[in-house]
Amino acid sequence: MIEFTYNSNAIEGNTLTLQETALVLEGITIDQKPLKDHLEAVGHRDAFVYVQQLVSNKVPLEERTIKEVHSLVLMDRPEDKGLYRRIPVRIMGAALEPQQPYSVPKKMKQLINKKRGTMHPLERIAWFHLNAYFF
Repeated sequence: MIEFTYNSNAIEGNTLTLQETALVLEGITIDQKPLKDHLEAVGHRDAFVYVQQLVSNKVPLEERTIKEVHSLVLMDRPEDKGLYRRIPVRIMGAALEPQQPYSVPKKMKQLINKKRGTMHPLERIAWFHLNAYFF
């Protein structure tokens, strides 16, 4: 979990080292590091643990659970927790552009419901991941 948290947050610009991430997850504060970086690590860990619980309890993938995970990940940004993005985004190097903010709620509902019950859960997760931005 420490490496996963570190790598996931580093991609987003978090400045904690792998060792610092491990300490933060143990409850230690790192001097001279932004509070935002601490909260990102803790939020990522909490979301990871929550997803493990969802899987253990065989909770079906629903919009509500995605928003709950999102709320945990964005511990450092309370104004955005559990909400779809409100501004357009670009992915550098991507041939296609992600959905515009106004279409995200409708597209998420379609995406979640599209393959329900027709695929093996692992296949469905892979399909969902590949199509989430461009569906």
